[in-house]
Amino acid sequence: MAGFSKNLALSRAKSGLTQRRLAARCFISESHVAALESGESLPSFLVLLGLSRALGVPVEALTDGLAPMTREATRGQLRVLLAKGSGLHSSGQLAEASRLPASYVNTTLHHMRAYGESTMNESGDWALAPQPPTSGGGKR
Repeated sequence: MAGFSKNLALSRAKSGLTQRRLAARCFISESHVAALESGESLPSFLVLLGLSRALGVPVEALTDGLAPMTREATRGQLRVLLAKGSGLHSSGQLAEASRLPASYVNTTLHHMRAYGESTMNESGDWALAPQPPTSGGGKR
C-alpha cells in the first residue's frame, strides 16, 4: 500500500488541497486522510471512489501498479519475521518490517493465532506458536 499512499499524497499536492480540505470533500476526517497517506489505514471502496472524485483523478491513478494483497503471502512474511531475533514483536514492528498496513498485519496475526500459528503474550507481543514435537512412531 506504500504505492497507494504515495499516489494519494502526490495527487492531493497536485490538486492544491490540504488534508483538511480533501477530508471535507470526501466526508471523512482529516486524521483518516493522514492515516491513508502514511499507509496506516486502507481505504474502503467508497472512500477510494470519494478520493478519486475529489481529486479529479481516476481510481487507477491512485492504485496503479498495485497488486492485491493475499492472506497467504502475508502469513508467510509474518512467519519469517516472527522467527527472527527475540521472537517477540509488536504488531507495529511487524507492519513496519513487512511494509504492510498495521490493520492488515494485526488481522492476519489474529487469524494465525486462531489457527495455532502465532501466540500473543500479556504485553501484546507476537511470536510463532511452538510446534508440537513430531514423533518417530506410535506407542508400543
